[in-house]
Amino acid sequence: MEQQEQHNQTQKPSYWPSVTIAALIFGIIYFIVSIIAGYAAINAEPSGSMIGNLAQTGASLVGCLLAAFGGMLAIWHYCREYDIALTLGKGALIGLFTGIGIVLILTILSKLWTFIDPTYSERMMQSMIDNFEAMEGLSDAQRDQMIDGVAAEFRNQDTLWGIIKGSLFLCIPLGILNLLTAMLGVKFFAKKDEL
Repeated sequence: MEQQEQHNQTQKPSYWPSVTIAALIFGIIYFIVSIIAGYAAINAEPSGSMIGNLAQTGASLVGCLLAAFGGMLAIWHYCREYDIALTLGKGALIGLFTGIGIVLILTILSKLWTFIDPTYSERMMQSMIDNFEAMEGLSDAQRDQMIDGVAAEFRNQDTLWGIIKGSLFLCIPLGILNLLTAMLGVKFFAKKDEL
């Protein structure tokens, strides 16, 4: 009986509500940044420079860096709710789950957006192709290869395998970044163990 009571006292409360809240907030932020950058690229005139196509990549990097703080928010929320001590390992796990949750939210919102604007992906692809066609100094073979690569990538991202591959590819950096920020969050926000 005493062992059962001790086990219940040492069992920590669930961190899933904190993970879910942080994943929702930062998944939505990442999605909004990506959509704004996408429409900016669609509505821009083809510049004929690689910078035109890199703007979307840059926006994705900004979204990724913002989303990296999801792990820290999850730790802050968890520690604020329960005022408990955490190990770095537990914090890292919370951060990893938060990163995976952000990717899931981003993927779901991106797929839902295709119902709101079914032409978004096609216009995004056409914007990149127009930019490649405006580039000077490329041979026709190089230009065709770049255009074919972009077209194939956009076609593949609507397949089930493309969705899974894209999500897994994004889980790696977001999982690692959230893992690191969650460990920082443990150092800043978690109650210190008393020796």
